[in-house]
Amino acid sequence: MPSALDRIDATLDLDLLPGRGLWPWIQLGWLASYRPVNEMRDEALLRDAFTAGLTFWSWLARGHRASLGVEGTFLFDVPSPADTSPRASGLVFLRYDYTARRGLRDFPPASPSRRTARGPRRRAISARTPPSISGAGPTRALSA
Repeated sequence: MPSALDRIDATLDLDLLPGRGLWPWIQLGWLASYRPVNEMRDEALLRDAFTAGLTFWSWLARGHRASLGVEGTFLFDVPSPADTSPRASGLVFLRYDYTARRGLRDFPPASPSRRTARGPRRRAISARTPPSISGAGPTRALSA
């Protein structure tokens, strides 16, 4: 009877954006893949893949971003067949992203100052009726 299950994967990814400008985007990843016995495999195995990447990017204009990066992956299987494990691969890439001027940002804007967050400060007297003159209250009109 053929097995319908080829593999079960679990991944863990970490993206670090430590700063702005020339600071890179750091990517770390791990993949664990259990591959059971089936008609294609005589022995079950666990494949691990560790990946590290470094990407530098820059906004060229509103909606245009260019990226340059490198990525490396190390694969190994347990139990380890001699002809396929371990393996390593590398990649260098240049990427262009067009965001259609939709306002995509890598970081949120700088936090506003405390005064701007609350709105403009009002003077206590200017928002009210003028002070009374010679005992006249705010509801009495002054006659000339």
